[in-house]
Amino acid sequence: MVGVLLQITNPFSIKKYRKTIKIFGYSKNNSLLCTVQLKKQFMKRLKILSTLLLICFVVATFQNSLTSFVNGFSLGWNIGEYEEMYETTSQTYLAMKLTPKSDLLQMNTLNVRDSSAIMMLPEKATFITFKSMHQEALGEDKFHSVVDALLNVAILSCFVVVLVLVVKIILSFRRSEVFEERNISRINLIGRVLIIIGVLSTLWEFLHVFLARRTIALTDFEISYTEIIDWENIIIGLVVLLMNEILIMATGMKKEQELTI
Repeated sequence: MVGVLLQITNPFSIKKYRKTIKIFGYSKNNSLLCTVQLKKQFMKRLKILSTLLLICFVVATFQNSLTSFVNGFSLGWNIGEYEEMYETTSQTYLAMKLTPKSDLLQMNTLNVRDSSAIMMLPEKATFITFKSMHQEALGEDKFHSVVDALLNVAILSCFVVVLVLVVKIILSFRRSEVFEERNISRINLIGRVLIIIGVLSTLWEFLHVFLARRTIALTDFEISYTEIIDWENIIIGLVVLLMNEILIMATGMKKEQELTI
């Protein structure tokens, strides 16, 4: 007796299965194609914004540096001529915050348009003191000069570090290197250096206000400590560190997504 094994298949089910696989493959390819296109558009916009940011950053830095250099050079040149002419040495106190000593203020200047007396309340003022070149400097003054020079060098060095790091980050963005460990480290360093600049600037302002109050005493105003804290750089540094934490989270999510795919 011979047994015959018959394998019966359903053609409809096979066609349906092939059609499902085909649709699934098409949907997956289409999804990947849309993802690639969106990524290309994102990178294109990122390169354009990075280029604009780099141009604006360089122009703003050059403009501020050039303006500060020209003003400082002009003031220093005039002071140097005065010192040479009268054989004196000078000390400059820049942008000191002034507060009135009392509410009983008087007219202290004249309006040349109508010859009327008006009251001027200066918010900040720059003072330049002079003393004889032959007068020997005190040991305390030499110490303050050394500390002032060290603070200036430290602040300038920190600004140079931030400038270099920002340029490197922008250039890496233009190369489509967004979620890179190097950029995360650079951004973290920028935030920390900005906070250091804020602390050093605060110490520098405190030193100058202290020296100005010890040297200068005005009749109607006094030099104030109210604006010595460099909140701007400190807050910007904290914001940069916060953005860096968000970037770290985004980088981790990106790696998880890549591993899932």
